[in-house]
Amino acid sequence: MNGRRWLKAMTKATRPLLFLGLLGLLGACNLQGNGTTGATPCANPLFGPETPQGICNSPTAWVDEILAQGEDLPPETDPEWLLTKAAFFIPKHIVLRAGASGPTLGYLKLPDFPEYRFLVARRVPKAMDTQCLGFPYQGCFTREIQYGVAVFTEGMYELIGNAGLDPFFPYVTGKDGTIAGEWEWLTQVRTTRMVRLVQDPVDYANVLKADPNPHNGKTYAFKTRYRVEPRSGKYPKFLPEGTMAEPRRAPEYDAYPMSQGYYAFARSLANAYRVPEYAQQGAVPWPELEAVQHYWDNESYYAFQVGSGIVSPPTPLCLPGLGWVLPFYQGTFIPRKVPLDYDRIPREYFESHDIVVYSAALVPYVPYLTHIVYLVGQDVVDYAVYQADRSDGLGTYFPITNGLSLATPAPQYPVRGVGNPPGRTLRVGVLYRFTATEGWEPNPSHPYGEDEWHLVWSDVYLGGTKDNPDCRTLDIGFYTFDRATSARLDAHFGLAQVGGGLEHIYPFGPVPMLSRLGTRVFSDTSMTLAQPGEVKLPDWALPPDW
Repeated sequence: MNGRRWLKAMTKATRPLLFLGLLGLLGACNLQGNGTTGATPCANPLFGPETPQGICNSPTAWVDEILAQGEDLPPETDPEWLLTKAAFFIPKHIVLRAGASGPTLGYLKLPDFPEYRFLVARRVPKAMDTQCLGFPYQGCFTREIQYGVAVFTEGMYELIGNAGLDPFFPYVTGKDGTIAGEWEWLTQVRTTRMVRLVQDPVDYANVLKADPNPHNGKTYAFKTRYRVEPRSGKYPKFLPEGTMAEPRRAPEYDAYPMSQGYYAFARSLANAYRVPEYAQQGAVPWPELEAVQHYWDNESYYAFQVGSGIVSPPTPLCLPGLGWVLPFYQGTFIPRKVPLDYDRIPREYFESHDIVVYSAALVPYVPYLTHIVYLVGQDVVDYAVYQADRSDGLGTYFPITNGLSLATPAPQYPVRGVGNPPGRTLRVGVLYRFTATEGWEPNPSHPYGEDEWHLVWSDVYLGGTKDNPDCRTLDIGFYTFDRATSARLDAHFGLAQVGGGLEHIYPFGPVPMLSRLGTRVFSDTSMTLAQPGEVKLPDWALPPDW
């Protein structure tokens, strides 16, 4: 459940991805709208007179849809595998629509705790995120049309496979044991009416700037709700409502652009010529492409002023006939834009015959790390380090599914188990902090949230029996420490530039790590220097509501 996504993210960066989001090349004006502000009346004016044309005729145009999902669990005999793996890798066929019209932030809200919302999901339109089919990239859109490559005209993502359903409909359990959640989406329109066939990502950016949609920059808010039904011997059943709830125009966010730039892979693809294999295929230097690199903006505002951080509290998932786990969900955060100089990367990385190495060399931008400290009560039971933005926009569509997944949980830390739940209440928490890989030392000029520690926690009850579990979330909390206390926590955990394990991704020396807990990033767990319970969250750091 808390497996590392490094290799997956790195190889994805250069995997040939069909550009399925040309946003109007073959009549996709349904998505983009006709660029007018009211010439065509809306059949469903969800947002009043400012309803974007793209959703005028469909009240579910921004609502995710499950087309198919797995039923019977695979014929495995190991209940531990079924509990910790099968439940999180559910065969599915899903269409993602939230985010089709512009950068979109997904705040996860737990049942019974409406005062909290956790920024764990981000999306951009497919045209901003995917690649052309092959080199050279100049003119690639029109070349693919010429060769008859199918174009996905609605700019949505259609996913088929075993990547799981829970990142899109997270397992969150309420006070009565119901597994149900709510997404609160904020989306800013950032598309254009297509006045001509666009040739490639740079041309797409130019069209966006030259002929913008009148709705561009406007923010819209809406909610989607779902519940999950556990089933003995079967995969959990995900049941979305399938409607857009409480839609509204949200002008208070217009002054805070969510993102800048027009293409998530621009920097990587513009430097693909550095890999001899790609140069032979036609890749050439393209600074105009690098100049339209997409990145997220106003991170601090959206994560820690609008939201309650980027990590949701652990809540119990109890599956009849199996046991229990405590999943939580983790988003992305990169508060400052750290420049990247490709000339610093050793030449042998690009010339390597190992696709993992030269793929990583094209996406070596590891500007921030997220340090995750797992707590049961005040006891530190595990430590993990993640790439905070997961490289050039990769992974922005769904949160990381994480969990308190000790290899062999001791009786005093029943964070996962097979059989009857322990019949007790636990306080479990996630203490987290971000560090830049360079220039990470605390500085008054850093945005709010970067140098601060954050703590999210929950009181969970694990009761009932194996076949009839009774698992509930009794309370949750979130707290951001002030910078003085955060500095004391840095010293308490030994924050220092000692971390190894990133060499083939970040070839610029050691990175910051919590040296009292471990010094290796690239490992199954980074807590290699302390045993569970040996290090604690000190009394002086306990939040007022703890």
